[in-house]
Amino acid sequence: MDDFYHSEDANNIVHLFYNADVMVYVEGEDDVPFWEVVFNSLAEYKVEVQEVGGSKELAKYIEELELGKLQGIIACDSDFEILKGSLPNPNIIRTYGYAIENSLICPSTILKVIRSVGKISAKNIPSQELGVWLSYFTRIMKNLVIYDVHNELNGLGISVVGDNCSKFFKSQKSHDVCETKVNEFIANIGFSVSQNEIDTIINLIGEIPRDFSDFIRGHFLFSAVSKFISASIKQINSKVSISNDALFGSLLLAFENNFDEEHKHYNYYSDAIKHLSIAA
Repeated sequence: MDDFYHSEDANNIVHLFYNADVMVYVEGEDDVPFWEVVFNSLAEYKVEVQEVGGSKELAKYIEELELGKLQGIIACDSDFEILKGSLPNPNIIRTYGYAIENSLICPSTILKVIRSVGKISAKNIPSQELGVWLSYFTRIMKNLVIYDVHNELNGLGISVVGDNCSKFFKSQKSHDVCETKVNEFIANIGFSVSQNEIDTIINLIGEIPRDFSDFIRGHFLFSAVSKFISASIKQINSKVSISNDALFGSLLLAFENNFDEEHKHYNYYSDAIKHLSIAA
């Protein structure tokens, strides 16, 4: 099957097997439903979204696209590419924020998940609590983002923000981020960032239409939000619990329901899809 999909001739016709106008290649299975929502909402043509089995495989598809051997679209996470000044390929569409989670997760989707999964009445939805929590979380994470960006742009290879947020919270079960733990981690991170370098990163991010929160790594952001959602549900309805897989699925459904002109990232994806080059 791999030989088939990496065949230049097959790439010209593979979409026909799926009765689609064009193929959209993504990294993994979690990416498929997200990009289906985006393309089905915004594209005027039919796509078949297919995972390729990981980042290394996707890199091969990107290389073939750059060489003109692959016909189709590649949809992938932005990571920090926008900060590197990389020239975009007209048939590569990237997420607005660091990853798909940065688009999936917003106050409205979080509250919808809490209400639906927790079976909570509208009057008990923790809207104000969420606003306070998100504001504090993003403020404390700003320094971590700066160090993460510096690490990436300078190729230091040090893990700054991993997939799990727990070490930066007051306890494993707590949903309260601990500023002291964040500061201690930065103090012992293994490299330093001068004030001039900090200012450069702040200015770099300030020059593009993104917030610092958009550069929080997706899995890390998901793990933090899952803590808030679980704590909120348990506080109101202690009988209900939710697994990470179920939570991700619930966020996807909430995102699909909310993805319209009111969504903060809607116009970005709309414009990005309009600029894709689709072979007739």
